[in-house]
Amino acid sequence: MWQTGDRVLGHRGVDDFWYPGTIRHIDGERFFVIFDDGEDGFFLAKQMMPPDFQVGDRVFARLQGREYLPARITDVKDKEVRVRAANGADAWASFDKLRIRPDVWKVPGDEPQPAEPRDWKLGDRVLACWFDLHWYPGVVLSVENNQISVLFDHGAPAVLAAARVRPLELAVGDQVAGRWKAGGEFFPGQITALDGETLHIHYEDGDEEDTSVRLIRLQRDEWLPERSVHELSEGNRIFGRWFDGFWYPGIILAVEGKRLHVLFDDNDQANLTWDSVRPLDFDEGDRVFGRWKGGPYYYAGEITKKDGERIHIAYEDGREEWTSIRVVRLENVPPQSASGGG
Repeated sequence: MWQTGDRVLGHRGVDDFWYPGTIRHIDGERFFVIFDDGEDGFFLAKQMMPPDFQVGDRVFARLQGREYLPARITDVKDKEVRVRAANGADAWASFDKLRIRPDVWKVPGDEPQPAEPRDWKLGDRVLACWFDLHWYPGVVLSVENNQISVLFDHGAPAVLAAARVRPLELAVGDQVAGRWKAGGEFFPGQITALDGETLHIHYEDGDEEDTSVRLIRLQRDEWLPERSVHELSEGNRIFGRWFDGFWYPGIILAVEGKRLHVLFDDNDQANLTWDSVRPLDFDEGDRVFGRWKGGPYYYAGEITKKDGERIHIAYEDGREEWTSIRVVRLENVPPQSASGGG
């Protein structure tokens, strides 16, 4: 059970990384965390995990300046880890210099494959799919096992499957959304002139401007994963992969081509792609993480009985309870199969 003063890794919801911080206040099921980089806020238990670093873990480490480099942990000692970075640097780093993307996010055998193989290299300019399912410009930091580390021009990093990374290729006539006068809001328009990474946009409201590729995004739904073999539709109950990599129960509110609007049982909502949803299939013997007595904390256990969405969980710590699938999450779900479901 989390307590004030505990060190944690927290998922802030703005990217796919977990950051080190400290719990400073607890208000019911909410935990106020101050992160080592100065950010803070209230978070739920599902957004936190212990900072349990192990040799071989993949991390992003800030060894010099403000840039985080992909690295592997080679040794662990007290509150420091030794890392070997992608650029060859080998050094000790304190926890406040780290952020992670847990390996649990990778679902074995379920990573989308690129439409055509490419040999990405450090520094390549790309368009990459962010969590809002828009494509933003960025630069390749590293490539490992069909996973590409990208630093977006808006400043955030991400580790993405190769299918979600494309060359930064634009042309006159392309439909884009640009940040008018470098403001915070995107407006739809069309590229009418292009010179390197400088472009002229004619906006749908009649305005025009010269701007930078760094200030645009694209909606390229044709690049998103194809529709699942599962016959899912609006109103279907599903497991959806949230941005922390775990699978949570929810319901499909709307289907728009390759996008699905999902309402999770904990009231979070997200737009997901077909590779991130599965039918709400579960059975006795499945390993799950349940919220004991419906509280904020997840505990590992096994489904021993089920009656519709009502399940009995035997937890690894010896406790048992009847509860609902609505208050569990899964680490992995079975890969898609041609047999479908629903």
